[in-house]
Amino acid sequence: MSLSLRVKSGLSRLHIDSCRLFADMCAEIESHEKHMEWPQPSWDRTRSYALASVILAVGALESSINELYQQAIDRDKNALENLSEAQMKLLEQLWTQAEEFSILRKYQVALVACGRDPMQEGSEPFQSAAALIVLRNALTHFKPEWDDSLIEHKKLERRLRSYFAPSALAERAKGRIVWFPHKCLGAGCATWACTTAEEFSNAFCALMQIRKRL
Repeated sequence: MSLSLRVKSGLSRLHIDSCRLFADMCAEIESHEKHMEWPQPSWDRTRSYALASVILAVGALESSINELYQQAIDRDKNALENLSEAQMKLLEQLWTQAEEFSILRKYQVALVACGRDPMQEGSEPFQSAAALIVLRNALTHFKPEWDDSLIEHKKLERRLRSYFAPSALAERAKGRIVWFPHKCLGAGCATWACTTAEEFSNAFCALMQIRKRL
């Protein structure tokens, strides 16, 4: 008799670990170069790191909830030890439709399906997670605007600027560049993206009564 082992790997933790790595690199550069004249030697790199952090943070959220549904389908009691057979079966039945839902709706549906209270959409950490996804979408589906007639970019700035400090490097530009995307993409944004994904995931797990996923 021979035994075979099967492994199904997840990606959500790699997403969040990578997010944190890029955010830390961005913060380190800002710390070393924030007193230099703009554009600093690593100006472009900090924006790249911040952009990657935002995309990876949202990737972590989406991967994690997709993995949860799959774990329910696989009846993975190691990952979902406090969920009953009936709860996992319901998640399995919902997945065909839920797969097409928005990221945050997948979380809400999972909570309700398991008899838990949904997250309060007008409160934290839901509001920050929603804002993070809006930023990710604005970056991945970017539409340029003239700097003297900003419309959608101004709306985005009004929604996001209270969540994090602008790039310390961009602040040295003294008004020569717009908030989105240039001043937005800095260490403050990158760190906020990581923290937002982690706090949202942790709040969801507490409601679901399962172990932390990110």
